[in-house]
Amino acid sequence: MRVDPRAERLAPWMAALAIALPIAVLRYPPMSDLPHHESIVGILQHLGDPAFAPRGLYVLNLGHGNQLFHIAALALSYLLPTDLACKVVVGATVVANVVFAGRLAHHLNASRWAALLAAPAAVGWLFFMGFAPNLLGLALLQAALPSLDRYCERPTLRGALVVAGFTVALHLAHESDMVVFAGAALVFAAGHPLALRATALRLGPFLLALALAMGDVVWMKPLQSATVAAVPLVTIPLWRKLETLPVIVFGRYEAWLRLPLFALAIATIIVLAIERWRTEADPVPRSPRAFIHRYRFELLAASALCGYLVFPSTLNGATLVYQRFLAPAYVVAAIAAAPRKDASMGAAPRVLTCLVPILTLAALWPVLQDSSATHRALDRLFPLVARGSSVVLVDLDPIDPARVYWPSSASARVLAERGGRLTPSFTESPSAPVITSPAFRWDEPSMRLPQNAAGFYPEHDFRRFRNAIVHTKYDGNAAIAVMVLAPEARLIASAGEFLLFESKLDVAPVLSPNVPMEEPRPLSMFDRMNIVAAQWMAAGQLRDASGSVPSR
Repeated sequence: MRVDPRAERLAPWMAALAIALPIAVLRYPPMSDLPHHESIVGILQHLGDPAFAPRGLYVLNLGHGNQLFHIAALALSYLLPTDLACKVVVGATVVANVVFAGRLAHHLNASRWAALLAAPAAVGWLFFMGFAPNLLGLALLQAALPSLDRYCERPTLRGALVVAGFTVALHLAHESDMVVFAGAALVFAAGHPLALRATALRLGPFLLALALAMGDVVWMKPLQSATVAAVPLVTIPLWRKLETLPVIVFGRYEAWLRLPLFALAIATIIVLAIERWRTEADPVPRSPRAFIHRYRFELLAASALCGYLVFPSTLNGATLVYQRFLAPAYVVAAIAAAPRKDASMGAAPRVLTCLVPILTLAALWPVLQDSSATHRALDRLFPLVARGSSVVLVDLDPIDPARVYWPSSASARVLAERGGRLTPSFTESPSAPVITSPAFRWDEPSMRLPQNAAGFYPEHDFRRFRNAIVHTKYDGNAAIAVMVLAPEARLIASAGEFLLFESKLDVAPVLSPNVPMEEPRPLSMFDRMNIVAAQWMAAGQLRDASGSVPSR
C-alpha cells in the first residue's frame, strides 16, 4: 500500500498541533507544578518592584540546571501575561516533542509514522505533574541525539562544539535529560574502534555532562534550604516500578483508560519491531562492537529504562527522580523499532500509530476542561488577595484517583498574580533562578505545611500569613473549615473548590525572620475539624456512609 510521502512528513506536525491546540485554547493546562513555575517567572519579571515583593526578599540564582523553561517564559512575559507566556512555552514544547521525534526517525532512516507514538509521552505523566522543564529537556534531547550520532560517526572539533552546546542546553533544560544524553555518548562511543583522539572526542560529551552535574551539586549545596535538606533518600521496590509503568508514561488515568492506552502503544511498538525484523535483509552482527553500533538506539532506550529501574525516588533533595527516565526510554524505543524507509510499511502499523494520538487526545480533553474550570474559579479569587502579602495554601482533600493532576496546586498562581510570599513555594529550591533570601526564609512553616490541614495551626499561622487559600471539593469540608477558622480568620470569598480566608490577627511583616512554633502546640486545623465532624456525626448532621463528609 503506497502512501504519499508528504503524509509521512506532515504526520508528526498534524498529531502535535492537534494535541497542542486545545492546550492553547482552553484556560490553563492540567499541570500540577506549572503554577509554581509560573510564580518563579512572575517574581523574575517583577524583581525590584517593592509593590510586588519587598526588596531583599528574593535574590537571583541564575546559572543552575533546570532553568531554561523559566528563561524562555520570562522572555515572552514581557509581551504576554505570565500565565499565557507559560502556556505558550508549554504548547510549543508539546509540539516540539512530537516533531523532534519525527526528526529523530528521519535521522535513523525510519518511518516518521513512529513519531506519533511520542504524543502520549508529551502529554503524559511529565505533563500532568507539571514538569515543564523536564518536558522541554525531553524535546531538546530528541533534537540533540542526531547531532551526537553524527558526531560519534565522525568526531571533529567543530562537531565537538555543537555537541558541547547541546550538553549545556540540556543541563539548563533538565538534568535528567542531560544524563540520558551523556549515556548516549557512552553507548555510541562503544560502537566504534578504540583510537586515542577519536575516542577522547566521543567521550567528551559524557565528561562535560559529568562535570556540569557534579559542579552544580557542589554549587547548590550551600543554597539548600532546611526543607530541601530534610528530604530523605527514598528507594522504591522494583516490583512497584514495574507495576506503575503505565502510570509513569501516560499519567494517573483510571485503570480502565490507562491500561488499554498503554497496551495499544506497546502493541504498536511491537508491531513496528516485527515489521522491521521482517523487512531487514542484513543478519544480526556477530561482533559485539558491530552489534552495539547497529542497535545503539535500542541500547540507549534500554539504558534509560535501567535508569528508571535503578535510580531512587529522591536524591540530594530532588524528588521523583527515577520516573524522569521512562519517557526518554519509551520515545527512543518507539522510534528505534520503526521499519526503515527502504522497506514499505504496511497499512496496519500506520493505522495503529495514528490511533495512539487520537485516543491520547480523547483522554486528555475532559482533563483540560476540568483544569480550565479550576483556574477560572481562581481567577475570581486572586484579585481579592492584597498585593505583596503572605499566603499559605491548604489542601483538605485526599488524593483523588479520578484526577490525573493536583487541582490544589493551581492556587500557587497567586504568587505570580499578586506577589508577596507563598508557602509552599519553589523559591525554596536551590536550583530555581530566583530564591528566597536565606535571611528571610520561613523554614519552620515550610517544613510543617505540605499543603494539608494536619500541619496548619490557625492560632500560630494566621500571625504569619495574611491569607489562606483552602482547597476542597466537598461541601462538608468547606462548611467545617469556615467554622474552625472563624476565631482567627474571616472568609473573604469562595469560588469552585477554593475558599479564600483573611487573618483577623496581627500579621507579621513579610520580611520578618523565622519564628519557631510555640510549645505546647495549639490545635491544628485537622484536629479542630475532627472535633466538629464528630459533633455533627453525633447530631446526625453528617450521614454519608462513605466518609466523614458528604460529597457535592
